[in-house]
Amino acid sequence: ALSSAISVTTDTVSVPQKVNLSWQSPTRNVDNSCLSGIQAYRLSFGTSSGNYQTIRDLSPGNGDVSCEQTGYDTTCSMQVMTCSYATEPLDSGTWYFVTQAIDLSGVVSGNSNEANKQIN
Repeated sequence: ALSSAISVTTDTVSVPQKVNLSWQSPTRNVDNSCLSGIQAYRLSFGTSSGNYQTIRDLSPGNGDVSCEQTGYDTTCSMQVMTCSYATEPLDSGTWYFVTQAIDLSGVVSGNSNEANKQIN
């Protein structure tokens, strides 16, 4: 004879995931003057909008971030780059991200528009 029906439940397991980010490099400072060049990008992220607990300075020259030319700003005589970076694995929840450019003089730009990603 068959046994009675069996019921199976599983726990939902959240696995940390990397987030692949990409952005276009700026060519202008906040005051609209031309950048002298970019030495690094600052990536800030966290689990609440506008409150970024983690900050990473990413240098295109040492492999932290990959960038390729996708345009040219003729008024600033500067290449426009599209850059990408994969974060370390992040826990479940909504994560918020902004980038800034750090120019050759060490001046940090304003924040980019905030982006967010839900990790399940």
